[in-house]
Amino acid sequence: MTRGGGEGAVDAPRDWSGALFSFVGFVGTVVVLSSAALLATPYPFLALVPPLLLLSVLLFAFYPQFGFYLIIATIPFWAFRGLPGPLEFLKVHWLLALVLVMLLPLKHVPRKTFSSGLRSNLWPFFLLFVGVSLLSAIRSPYPESAFANVFRLGLAGVLVALTLVLVGREGFRRTLPTVLVWSVSASALLAVVGYFFDVPIFVSESEEDVFTRGSGGALGPVNLSFLIVSIVPFLGYRILFPEKRGDRIVSTALLIVNLLGLVTTFSRGGAILLALVALALLVEFARRIRIRHVLAFAASISVVALVVVPWIPDTWWARQKNVLEAQDKAMRRRFSYLVVAREAIEESPVLGHGPGTFRDIYAGTAWAREFEREGTTLRRFAHNTYLEVLVGTGAIGLATFLLVLYIGLRNYALAKKEFLRKGEKALALLTGSYRLSFLAILAFFFLKSAVDNKTFLVALALSSVAARVAREAAPRSG
Repeated sequence: MTRGGGEGAVDAPRDWSGALFSFVGFVGTVVVLSSAALLATPYPFLALVPPLLLLSVLLFAFYPQFGFYLIIATIPFWAFRGLPGPLEFLKVHWLLALVLVMLLPLKHVPRKTFSSGLRSNLWPFFLLFVGVSLLSAIRSPYPESAFANVFRLGLAGVLVALTLVLVGREGFRRTLPTVLVWSVSASALLAVVGYFFDVPIFVSESEEDVFTRGSGGALGPVNLSFLIVSIVPFLGYRILFPEKRGDRIVSTALLIVNLLGLVTTFSRGGAILLALVALALLVEFARRIRIRHVLAFAASISVVALVVVPWIPDTWWARQKNVLEAQDKAMRRRFSYLVVAREAIEESPVLGHGPGTFRDIYAGTAWAREFEREGTTLRRFAHNTYLEVLVGTGAIGLATFLLVLYIGLRNYALAKKEFLRKGEKALALLTGSYRLSFLAILAFFFLKSAVDNKTFLVALALSSVAARVAREAAPRSG
């Protein structure tokens, strides 16, 4: 049979199997040669990177959600996310995200699910904040720091996008909370082991070099306390409303580990916020709590107290007591951040000095030299996200940032209301836990500079996922 064009032209079938075989052979050859070349370097263990990367590509091509949850699982292990040897500047989660970004459009575009998954009412306001940050960076006296922070905001957008596309109903309901709880708990356990059994890799020295503080696999003690407080709402939910018989016991055990981990961080802000979160949990679940829930929760808390309290060192109690004392060095240093921030805001109140430039401003002050510590930089964060944004992008930047946060909180509120309307009481309670976790993160922002914090970005994106899952849920009869 001929097809128009040339006389005698024969329509031959395409040999896809041969093309596929050639492609696989080419890729295999590249992997083998790359591994062989790396074996000849001073870092022969890097020969594992090419085959592992190939396996990741193949795995994520069929199960992209697995790659996303691996990224989430690495969040509490900042200290161990770098590749070994000369590639330590590369982070594991960056490579995972890169593979997903390359594969997802190819996998989803033919089915037109990629663009639909990306839809969110967060984007207009998030992009507006990025735009204001870019405008501020253009006129910043510290362009290197400012543009580096704009780039990080771009990466933050990638994580938000991945969360929107890859988290569905089951991921929202079970998988993601499970990954967060277990990964943070593992890091908290490392902090407990490091502190009580003197394992240096899992602890860090206090800035006064008076005692060690547990950090587990996190960036530092404050970061670990931040992560622990953010998962407490999920543990409280699982203790009060377990799906399976053993969930309450497991969740109580994990709560003990996390509270001990929080103790080892010596974080005063973490301790205060934990108490506030505990009260908020009771308020959040008040209408659903029955006598059996109260008894079960009381039993769990009693077990937690009996295990945790005897392990709390005297230095922890002493540190909590001096939180408001003027002579406390940490409190004086935090006061200095407020003084420097006020002066910087007065100089440029509308668009600020450029995103992420507070550290550059602070480094040039007498305060930085007063609190200088040998072997460390003079550049310090404001330890307050809202202050950091105000100094960096001015009143306009802070207003757009707060608008993004408002949209996130509104999404959670509307999702919970919709779940209740459709009779999905369990998902409504879980959404309340997500919202409380998000609120805990926003409260911690008064103590920590973390505009591009991954836990925050995932929680923000999940507000839109919650709204989508609620809209798509079918009403339950009865």
